[in-house]
Amino acid sequence: RALSASIAEIRDVNAGLLLTEPTDQTVVLAADADYSTYGLREWAALLRQSTHPETLIATPFEGIGFITASTESEDSFVLTRFVVSHCAIDAQPVGITVYSPGWSDRFEVGEWVSVDGSFATAPDASAGSPISVAPDAVDATAEPDVPYEY
Repeated sequence: RALSASIAEIRDVNAGLLLTEPTDQTVVLAADADYSTYGLREWAALLRQSTHPETLIATPFEGIGFITASTESEDSFVLTRFVVSHCAIDAQPVGITVYSPGWSDRFEVGEWVSVDGSFATAPDASAGSPISVAPDAVDATAEPDVPYEY
């Protein structure tokens, strides 16, 4: 059974190292113009380490993950996945904030969803990041056969 949203909340989303190589992660990610290959791991690293995340505004985003509640806004949730380096014991949750008022009326924490949209200025001034995903669609989806990113 995959690790759950409650474990993600205990382990603090985006608190651990997101990439295992000791290179300048932002430079490596920014140099890759093919965002279609990005998982939540890469997006979270790029957003967390960029000094100018606003350069991603209007960049398309597609992702699959489970919902964890945002601690910053009831109108947002965090699209979350676990990144595994060696085994489930070292799994670290990573996520991207999705601005979706009313999300809790449609989905439960821990439910798997797919999100399609683009990055935009975060509408909530208290958000930890100046940008979040403005979704065109948030749809329930089955948990993937491989729920972790490596």
